[in-house]
Amino acid sequence: MKRGKVTTLIVAMVIAVTAGPARAGLLDWLGDLVDPGITSVSADDLRLFQQRAEQGDPEAHLALGTVHEKGLGVPQSWSKAHQHYNLALALSSKGAVGDDIRSAARKRLERVEEKMGTAQIAEAQMQAADWMESFQRRRKAEALAESGKRMLDEGSTRVRAALDGFWSGLSGKK
Repeated sequence: MKRGKVTTLIVAMVIAVTAGPARAGLLDWLGDLVDPGITSVSADDLRLFQQRAEQGDPEAHLALGTVHEKGLGVPQSWSKAHQHYNLALALSSKGAVGDDIRSAARKRLERVEEKMGTAQIAEAQMQAADWMESFQRRRKAEALAESGKRMLDEGSTRVRAALDGFWSGLSGKK
């Protein structure tokens, strides 16, 4: 498959993923990324993957792992590939698509671990854990902010106490 066709396919699949129910299709083109004839992924595609990954999309982490493992448009990094494959495993849900993601991520983790030393693997696992902790804090903060907005909309006097607790909780952490 030629690069232009793969790039078009990737963009179409990312759009479908962001649109909703066609999520399984993203896995279909991941195999194309490992085609020896594919040597790069466009900057636009990388940005889309990164945006989706920041939102906790396991398929985007699987795609970024493949991109870093193969050095497609980025410097090859087994450590970053390992980190993204770990996150794909951690973020995937139960069900057919989640099972496919976990299966693919496990296979790819095994493949990159064969090329990495113990210290590199440990570092990649720590980076994935740090990302996950930060992601969970962001999600909690977003939920608290949304809760605060609802309380304000309802005219509740509880909002001051909730916000004070939120801000004092953040000031106690790094």
